Amino acid sequence: MMTKTYAVKRAEIQREWRVVDADGATLGRLATRIAVLLRGKHRATFTTHIDTGDPVIVLNASKIKVTGKKLQAKQYVRHSGYRGTASDRAQGGDSAMKSAPYFQGTGRRKTSIARVRLVPGEGTVVVNGKALDDYFGRDGATDRATLPFTVTNTARRFNAMIKVEGGGVTGQIGAIAHGIARALQQMDKELGPALRRAGLLTRDPRAKERKKPGLKRARKAPQFTKR
Repeated sequence: MMTKTYAVKRAEIQREWRVVDADGATLGRLATRIAVLLRGKHRATFTTHIDTGDPVIVLNASKIKVTGKKLQAKQYVRHSGYRGTASDRAQGGDSAMKSAPYFQGTGRRKTSIARVRLVPGEGTVVVNGKALDDYFGRDGATDRATLPFTVTNTARRFNAMIKVEGGGVTGQIGAIAHGIARALQQMDKELGPALRRAGLLTRDPRAKERKKPGLKRARKAPQFTKR
């Protein structure tokens, strides 16, 4: 019985070329197999701080299989580790939209933040890779989120690519409307008065008030008893 953890030495590593055929293979599963070979996790002598992997040759990479809508709608997010440096890159159809001229705006409501990009199009609205109706699935959500288009009569002139995070349904709907309004104002300054009259350019400051010590909620107190 071994009582010590064995750590392989660099001189003991024997590398072998590995050939992987990607014809008909699913992208994610194939990537996992290749990562195991590159890191050397298929070896009994695998050591985390030493490179024990094998070099890999991938054949027929153009015949790889991608499931679902990943080829058109998958988002790849890269972060450097510093605050506010997350950047996303779309695949397939979205990359074509990102390369086109666009107008952008950031909307906020409660704890939700929406990043909106408008490109010339036919009125398609995509939220986090899904159609707007499929993402919320609530009556009236689409009308409230796209209200800036209605106010400015630009409903069929732009496609909207939106990434929203944080908060609940109400907060995200408000953040999307705020972001679309800001993007439209960036596109045409003359739309600003109409958007401001509708209250779409002002960041709604209302939020749930925090609970206080000794109270049931922010203001509600327990029932008073005299004795």
